[in-house]
Amino acid sequence: MKRFVIASLTALALCGCNTASTGPAGQTPTPEPTAQSWICGQEYENYAWGYQRHGVVLDGEGRVWRYDIKGTPASLPNPWHAKDLNNMSEDELKVRYNGAVDTGRSVTADDIAQHMPLIREAATVASMEGRNAGADMGETTLYCLARHVPYATYRQVLIDQKGDFERTNPSPAAEALATWLDGVFKHDR
Repeated sequence: MKRFVIASLTALALCGCNTASTGPAGQTPTPEPTAQSWICGQEYENYAWGYQRHGVVLDGEGRVWRYDIKGTPASLPNPWHAKDLNNMSEDELKVRYNGAVDTGRSVTADDIAQHMPLIREAATVASMEGRNAGADMGETTLYCLARHVPYATYRQVLIDQKGDFERTNPSPAAEALATWLDGVFKHDR
């Protein structure tokens, strides 16, 4: 009997916790804030006539940032070049977005929460084999970042790349992310 009472009270307490997290009746639950500092970005990079890298990035709080870096990698106070796009630390990403300014545009936490599963899904699909499309144009890359939680590292998930070398992620998730990000970044490119 004692076990039955304890089990019943435990089940009741757990149900109460679940009910409290779903919000008032008739309303959708408030999404959990993302643990990621950075979500997605679009970046142009070119080495043809002097180094230039500029882009926009969406952070984990929903703010859109813009950055513009020109010069030579040696002349920059914090040059960034990914050692491994599949294993980037928070510190490496801070250098990547060094000097970024808040554009004043943002998306909601709900919007980010809705698209996080698409990032995880797109990360499971290999991008199509690339093709050389030109020379000296540079490359514009649309990407999202998948966080590897235990190690607090990020993997860049290719959505689409245009320019000297072109390739794309063929998944429906990547297509949906491209459409979403086009709306998020359209005023800030």
